[in-house]
Amino acid sequence: PAIDASRNVKLFVTPCWPLVQIISVSDRIQYQAVFRFLLSVRLAHESVLSVQPNPVFFKELPALEIQWRRLRILMLHLIQNLNNYATTRIVLGPDAELRMDILQAKSIFEIQTAHRKFLHSVCDRCLLNPKAEVVASALRKVLQLSIDF
Repeated sequence: PAIDASRNVKLFVTPCWPLVQIISVSDRIQYQAVFRFLLSVRLAHESVLSVQPNPVFFKELPALEIQWRRLRILMLHLIQNLNNYATTRIVLGPDAELRMDILQAKSIFEIQTAHRKFLHSVCDRCLLNPKAEVVASALRKVLQLSIDF
């Protein structure tokens, strides 16, 4: 599997009233990008967890197997930290803030503002803004390397 394959996966959500007043079509497109990012992190995590050394390949090169295992441990450490970041900082952090803002909202316009703030925060944390393109590109390469490993 490849990171690019996750672009073919779509999350279809049609909000009901009154959410249709809050979540616009452009918001749903941004949610698609967030979903793809989180999916790629999870895919890389599962790929590194499931990879096992081929005993036939390493039979005559035990030193190479040790290097391979060290590399796997380092990749697993990086991907697990990224997975934890995705769970705690991308999903849970802004969600708690959104819930608090909604409880304090006095009108639908304040709810819309809270939602836009939430979505902007999530997109920033997923590196889905033009300022973070260099870092996002490097991260996609690391995720792809983890899957190819």
